[in-house]
Amino acid sequence: MKGDESRSTRATHESDSPIQAHASMLVPVLDSRNRKLPGLSQRGSRYYGQLWIEHAGKKTPRRFPLLTPEGHPVSSLTETRDAFERMAPRILPTVASNASVSP
Repeated sequence: MKGDESRSTRATHESDSPIQAHASMLVPVLDSRNRKLPGLSQRGSRYYGQLWIEHAGKKTPRRFPLLTPEGHPVSSLTETRDAFERMAPRILPTVASNASVSP
């Protein structure tokens, strides 16, 4: 019957994880205690940093890929934190001098 077929296909889709089903989605990075790390997100296997820039009364996010000093994408949570601390000051000079920043 058609009703039974639709239920079986729906059940297989419900078991997919959100990361696999939506690989282009930015997902917050979680620490070992399942808490969100501010300013860090993941898309697929790449990690991204995010700074909120306020300019002329509007806040907008600035996202940037996190890289190792050699220029390769980071692969662990420890590398991610180090890369964010190292790369965030590089992003800030590109912002106007009267802007305020928050992670």
